[in-house]
Amino acid sequence: MIQRTSVLRAVNMGLFFMSSKLVLFLCFVTFALLGNTLTSECVFVSMSLFNSLRLAMTLYFPFGVGQGAETLISVKRLQVIFSRQAAFRNDMNAVKRALKYRVTIVLLRKIPK
Repeated sequence: MIQRTSVLRAVNMGLFFMSSKLVLFLCFVTFALLGNTLTSECVFVSMSLFNSLRLAMTLYFPFGVGQGAETLISVKRLQVIFSRQAAFRNDMNAVKRALKYRVTIVLLRKIPK
């Protein structure tokens, strides 16, 4: 599980640095092929907006998903631990009752009449 998570994080970080240039290039080529003219203002605004979106989508969103998954795993582990503790308490109460019963039987047998 940890190895798989590490691989996914590495792929995400690789895409974080590689995708921005490629996606911007494809957007500008598509924009130019549709007959529009590229101006420095259009490129600058597009790059600024894309970098803001890229930071949120490729860094914070996967981080949140990963933290959510780790939280669910931790909750499941805690549920197992608490259910085992409850079962252990029930077993210990049964053992105490049984021992108390056996002790009283032994004590009753030793008392002479």
